[in-house]
Amino acid sequence: MELIAVGIILTFTHSWGLRVPACLVLVPAWIGIGLLAPFIVNGPAVAGSVLTEVSPAGDGSLAPWVGPLVYLGFGAQAIGVTASFVLYVRDRWDRVLIMRLSDRRAYPSDDALRFLGWGGIAGLLIAVSVARLSWGLGATWRLSPDLIQDRGVPERLADGMAGVFAAAALVGLLMLTRRAPRRWRVWAPLSLAWVGGGATLASSLYSLVLLTLRLASSTVQAQQAGLDPIVDLIQVVAGTALGATGAILLSELHQTGRHVPAAPERAADPVRHTRRG
Repeated sequence: MELIAVGIILTFTHSWGLRVPACLVLVPAWIGIGLLAPFIVNGPAVAGSVLTEVSPAGDGSLAPWVGPLVYLGFGAQAIGVTASFVLYVRDRWDRVLIMRLSDRRAYPSDDALRFLGWGGIAGLLIAVSVARLSWGLGATWRLSPDLIQDRGVPERLADGMAGVFAAAALVGLLMLTRRAPRRWRVWAPLSLAWVGGGATLASSLYSLVLLTLRLASSTVQAQQAGLDPIVDLIQVVAGTALGATGAILLSELHQTGRHVPAAPERAADPVRHTRRG
């Protein structure tokens, strides 16, 4: 994973990276940013809880300072990768970012995207948001006894942030598919869907992989897992569907962006800019 992160950073910070096929850049960047983004908040929370002895980090098998150091390191990576990605996207796809939602053209896939967004993905993301936010606020319904016993501030915050990311993905997706509010720039809902969807998929997929490994080693019984793995599975399904929908939307936005003046051209032609607004 660290080697992939190094490759992504090199791609973002060198001129040859602008010639790399889009899918080889966007897919790992989406997963990587989604996996690391929660640590921007969770990292300081874990460090603070350990320093104040409010809640321990980990299962006690490592020194107390290891958890905060790792979490803060992931948070720093999230900031660095996200910042470099924003600059990279601004250089490569600036026309897409400066578009207004009203600029997006109609495509034959619009009806299918709206149906998928409103009918399928929205329901899954709402379910995830409700479950995660309730657990983040202190509810323990349908959690396993082990999870209830080990829950502290970091665990509740992680659930709460997962609910926030799912809600952000939902809002961004609906704004993009409905083209509303029409005067908003594309970068705003695109950012919500990008970060929210990536975090929804990556964090839950990671949790399911860890659970599968524990089940394979017979250290935990499946019937004692509670509802948490089910919510993780829903997140994986919703995140995957959101990724497929987002790929179609990005392709359409890129095609539309070819007909949108670049940012310097708009700045040099205020009359044209006003008319498009």
